[in-house]
Amino acid sequence: MSVDSRNEVHMVVLPYPALGHLLPLIHLATKLATTGIIVTLLNVNSIHENLSRQWRCPDGMDIRLEQVHCDIFIPYGIDAKALKDTDGLLESLERLQAPVEELVREMQPPPCCIISDYFMRWAVGITKKLGLKVVTFWPGNAAWSSIHHHTQMLVSSGDAFQGLDAFKCRHLPSYFRRKLVGFILEFFSVSADRMKDADWILVNSISELETHAFDAMQGALANKNFVSVGPLFPCHTSPRVSLRDEKSECLEWLHTQATSSVLYISFGSLCLFPERQIVELAAGLEASKQPFLWADVRHEFVSSEALRGFAERSRPRGMVVSWAPQLQVLAHHSIAGFLSHCGWNSVLESIFYGVPLLGWPCHTEQSMNCKLVEDWKIGRRLSDDQDVARGRVEEVIRDFLEGQGMGEIRARMAALRSTVRSTTDQGGTSHGNLKRFVDAVNVSAIAGTTWHGTSRPCGSPKNDAT
Repeated sequence: MSVDSRNEVHMVVLPYPALGHLLPLIHLATKLATTGIIVTLLNVNSIHENLSRQWRCPDGMDIRLEQVHCDIFIPYGIDAKALKDTDGLLESLERLQAPVEELVREMQPPPCCIISDYFMRWAVGITKKLGLKVVTFWPGNAAWSSIHHHTQMLVSSGDAFQGLDAFKCRHLPSYFRRKLVGFILEFFSVSADRMKDADWILVNSISELETHAFDAMQGALANKNFVSVGPLFPCHTSPRVSLRDEKSECLEWLHTQATSSVLYISFGSLCLFPERQIVELAAGLEASKQPFLWADVRHEFVSSEALRGFAERSRPRGMVVSWAPQLQVLAHHSIAGFLSHCGWNSVLESIFYGVPLLGWPCHTEQSMNCKLVEDWKIGRRLSDDQDVARGRVEEVIRDFLEGQGMGEIRARMAALRSTVRSTTDQGGTSHGNLKRFVDAVNVSAIAGTTWHGTSRPCGSPKNDAT
């Protein structure tokens, strides 16, 4: 459906400044821009400056980069260092509210909506204040969203709730397994309201994988616009974006390895294992004699005396890099499995490329994600602890790559791979949901109204007396 040039459709995309939240929203912005929509991607200044150097808008699209000043320096997104002061981090993000509102109010053409990450909790308030439709981006699976929607029920009773099957306390997000106090408690206390206020909730998941959770959330919210739009990463020919320097030489090394022989290891940019656990992991990996590619952004193989020489001893059977082009690695024929923290993007990428997962969750919702991996029978869990001896590491890795049960896991992964790949194609569920969202925006633009049925765009003078 085309849009009258006099009613240009303009959306603002506001990510939470963490890599796993930002990259899917960049890809969503690209998908929206292919339909002729103007998209402004609004980031904190340190990420904006890095992104401006690393990424260019694809030809034929109108994606604009804007910034607001933030008093924390996070050019690669929130990392383990920033998380050491969670209260300070969240308070810094709260102070972005006024400058974001001021910037959006002055944008031309006036935007019709703000697509805001759920964890930018104040964004719903300013979106409503500006008279725009509330569009929330949920960065993870639908089961995780059910926990947030039912936060008060969880805190008050600890009972099970809709959308979750046979979850135990250890599977809950890590922040719910400790006492919530201070600003963190306040941050999560309004979770249900943020869901209820949204006119659309775009979920980075696949409804075919989580039918029960999607049905439950649509019922709980009385909102059929709680929809899957995932997976959100450049699956085919779309340009990739990375805020870190990807070591592409690892791809040349993978070319020298046998098909389905290499264990890929990465725990993302936020996980911070204690040094003793890194030492045990390295020792167990070395003893297993399995080929591996290990991406570790913290360079602990250089700084730790106990690990000195590990990378050299492992050659040519193993390779250590600081950051890898993960999509290309997972797509490589030599990869046999992925030892992962089970960040949601990593889970979706593994399914898309048919790579079995060995989960070692670290924090937030990763234990939940690993539980889904187990339930779907596409991988196993190494441990929930960060105190695993080298002998156990060696045993689990050997069994994961060579054990008899891997045949069933690979077959199940192949089936889910087809499901995930088809959902974003023409006629697929996620493709159809995103089209329905875009059509709703375009219909409103042609009518010359905002989605709330008022003709005042956010760029018009505001009557503060009302």
